[in-house]
Amino acid sequence: MPDLNELRTHIDALDATIMNALSERFALMRDIKAVKANLKINTTDPNRETVVLNRANAYEFSASIQAVYQRIIEVSKDL
Repeated sequence: MPDLNELRTHIDALDATIMNALSERFALMRDIKAVKANLKINTTDPNRETVVLNRANAYEFSASIQAVYQRIIEVSKDL
């Protein structure tokens, strides 16, 4: 049986990776919004959102991953 502390250490490392990636993603979303504003195009793209959400189908726990990404997309729109 795996050691609880080892498992938690691994989770902590993954959380740091996820949080760093989210920070970078949100910064890129800010940049994308600025470009779209310059081009005078709609900031939302339902087709792009569908493509991103469908990528979760390749993973175990796909429904849960899709739910998380749906929230990430919502938060990104609010930036």
